[in-house]
Amino acid sequence: MDAASDVRLQEIVEEIRRVDEIDILSEEGTAKHADMAGSPFAFFRGTASLYYRDLRDGRLKVDVARRSLTRIQGDSHFENFGFLTEGGTWAAPHHVVFCPNDFDDAGVGHAEWDLMRYAVSLFLAADRASCDEDGIYVDWPLDRIARSPGFGAARKAARKFLKHYRKTCADIAERPDDCWDEVVCDFKSGHFLADFEKKAKKRAVGGKDFHRKSKLAKAVDLEGAVPRFGQEPGRLERLLGQRASTIVEAFRPYVDDTVCDAAVRYGAGLGARDADRYYLLVGPDAEARDGQDWRRLLELYHVVEIKEQRPAAFQAHFPALDPANLMPSAHLVVDCQRLMQRRPDRILDEVEWNNNHWLVRTRHHSKVSADAEDLADGDLEDNLVDHAKASARAIALAHGRADKRSRRFECHMIERLSGDAIADMVSEAEAYATRVMQDWALMRRAR
Repeated sequence: MDAASDVRLQEIVEEIRRVDEIDILSEEGTAKHADMAGSPFAFFRGTASLYYRDLRDGRLKVDVARRSLTRIQGDSHFENFGFLTEGGTWAAPHHVVFCPNDFDDAGVGHAEWDLMRYAVSLFLAADRASCDEDGIYVDWPLDRIARSPGFGAARKAARKFLKHYRKTCADIAERPDDCWDEVVCDFKSGHFLADFEKKAKKRAVGGKDFHRKSKLAKAVDLEGAVPRFGQEPGRLERLLGQRASTIVEAFRPYVDDTVCDAAVRYGAGLGARDADRYYLLVGPDAEARDGQDWRRLLELYHVVEIKEQRPAAFQAHFPALDPANLMPSAHLVVDCQRLMQRRPDRILDEVEWNNNHWLVRTRHHSKVSADAEDLADGDLEDNLVDHAKASARAIALAHGRADKRSRRFECHMIERLSGDAIADMVSEAEAYATRVMQDWALMRRAR
């Protein structure tokens, strides 16, 4: 390993240690770090803070201006867009929308950060799909990185993404009252996202798969005489006795019905996989059911997630960007999600408990997104472009909703995203995706 590679490896190790409190070179690591080693795309997903460190240090060059500050998703990438039931768990199939679906790293930041991160993810997702054999990433020699077979398709998709974002900003500038209330949905047959949308609609309340495949149906024991969580070793463990009582007592004021059961959830997500999180099963108790079998009233139940909230990935490297980012971490997520979504979750709150900040929110019955591996099913370029154009409109609408007093933000982004600027951003995204692949290879060799 040359001197430059050794310095870069130390930077990677330092950043992972700062965020995850583990030295991946001397310790075994967690399930999160094992997944990160699976592909460059997984590594990118698990190291959002490294992305912002590189932005700060100029290793990733993105021109920004004060006027591009808005509420951002913060971890904008291919798999953090998907379908969910807008407004909460009781939404019917016609309320399923395509939008950003993870706000854990949200805050006030530059819109270009979201745009660049998603564009980089297109190259890495394309690489993941084109180097896939039976779900396993093919670890080819390092010299093939500069000519990853999926990069050509990703270039076109990244250009379409940025152009469509600009077009959506222009739409908002021309008719803000109409556009800010729009959502992305109703994909035509043949579109890459059409089948995912159908799946999501089937799992919503009233959909034909709600009682079998919704997040609620999969989490609860439908054979039990009373409503309670099922047991999934390594994933979901029911809380009993004092542990259950402590959680219920702390968070009962923030839910909207009786807490029927409590559980601890393991291994969810990737970036925040090692954060503590609990589930509450909430719904009518025996008296409210008036003798009816609880399973016949399944649509009246829902799962509330309680998650330990960590600071957004960008905050350590841009601490003085905006006063709003000084809010407690969970409060900031709630604030951003309420502004960026047309209809936020029914339950969306933040709690200070046990010397930590916790996010309390409904877990959607229907939440479906495409994985990078799904891109290999059909034409890679067409699939990437379909996803990129839908994501561009979704994130532009979310950015625009953050401040409805004027169209200044949208007008700035229209001016910002000229043809030359788009070409420069695509080239920079490709170059940084190559760096991520090299970083991943460094980590793999060193472990």
